[in-house]
Amino acid sequence: MENKVIVVLGHGPTKELDPGAVNKASGMSEFAWNEDFILNFLIPQLRRWDIPFVMVRRTQKKVMPWREVNAVAKSGDICISFHANAFKENVGDGFEVLYYHTSKNSKRLATLLRDNVNKVIGNRLRWGKDDNGESVENGLIPISKATERGYPLLRNTSTPCALLEPFFIGTDKELANINDKKREYATAVCKSILDYYKK
Repeated sequence: MENKVIVVLGHGPTKELDPGAVNKASGMSEFAWNEDFILNFLIPQLRRWDIPFVMVRRTQKKVMPWREVNAVAKSGDICISFHANAFKENVGDGFEVLYYHTSKNSKRLATLLRDNVNKVIGNRLRWGKDDNGESVENGLIPISKATERGYPLLRNTSTPCALLEPFFIGTDKELANINDKKREYATAVCKSILDYYKK
C-alpha cells in the first residue's frame, strides 16, 4: 500500500489545548480516551495490517490541526480524526461520523467507517442527511457551515477527511461498551482504510 492514513488525535492534554468532553463518573476525557486507543490499540493494528500512517496531535494552541495534516499529506492520502461525543447534561447516545459536504471521497470514507465501526460497536445511528439532503438516521453528518463542529479540519484538509464520534463519553453505558471493544474498533478502522483503497 503506497498511500498513508493521517491519524488525528482530537483535542489536547491540557486545559489550554482543550481535552474535550469528560465523563463525570470516571473523570476520563475525550483526549485521554482516544490517546490510549490510538497508541495502544489502533497503531499496533495499523502496523499489523501494514498500513502506512502518520499521527498528528495538537501541541500548540495557535497551530490548527488541519495545518499539521497538510504539512505531511501527499496526493492519495486520507485523514481520520478521532473524537467522542457529549451533551452538557452528560446524556446522549449514538454513533456519527462527520465529513465535508462537497467531498465525495470524504463521504465515501465516512460511510465505510460507519458501516465497519458501528458493526462492532452497535450504537444507534444518529440523525444525518441522505443524498437528497433529507434527515435520516444514517449516522452521516455533512458539514457545510463555519459554525458547525469540525468545520476547519474537514474544510481545509488537502486529503479526504472524516471525523469519528462513535460514542458518547459522558454516557456511562456507551463508555463501558466501547471500553470492552477497543481492539474490535481498531480492526474495523483498519478494514475501512483497506476498503477505501480497493480498486
